[in-house]
Amino acid sequence: MPFSRPALWQALMLVTTLGVLVVALTQGAQADLPLGETPVAVTPITYALILGGSLVTLVFALHFTGAMLGGTGDFAAALALVIWLEVVAMAVRLVQAAVLLVSPVLGGAVSLAGFMVLLWCLVHFVDVLHGFQSIAKSMLTLLLAVLGMSLGLGLMLGMIRALMGGV
Repeated sequence: MPFSRPALWQALMLVTTLGVLVVALTQGAQADLPLGETPVAVTPITYALILGGSLVTLVFALHFTGAMLGGTGDFAAALALVIWLEVVAMAVRLVQAAVLLVSPVLGGAVSLAGFMVLLWCLVHFVDVLHGFQSIAKSMLTLLLAVLGMSLGLGLMLGMIRALMGGV
């Protein structure tokens, strides 16, 4: 790996900050998170904490789940993978925003296509990261990682909502 771990952590902080800026450009000063029946508006700092926490959780989930299934990827490579995936996701979000300005009808199609591209990238990135040479094993890794992340992030978002005065 050509980058040191501290450099990768700094890059993760950078893409988190840039991700918050992209959301601020597309949604305004406050992002809306779908927590419960009504969306909750969060400040950029809160959104940065949620996004950063999600990315860090994804790094650990991909690394440990892949290792549990016999993968050979190391932690620094998993960190680099998540950083690169977030860069691709930011590009997709910017394209979606541009298309929404031109045609709201096409915006939905671009959102769906963007999701499919990101999912395809993630499956193949995990396959290369862990050396599985099996898309099915990569998809299983992602499924298990997402299940673990859902539990962890659900708890985290529930605590944030409770701290903000929600029930």
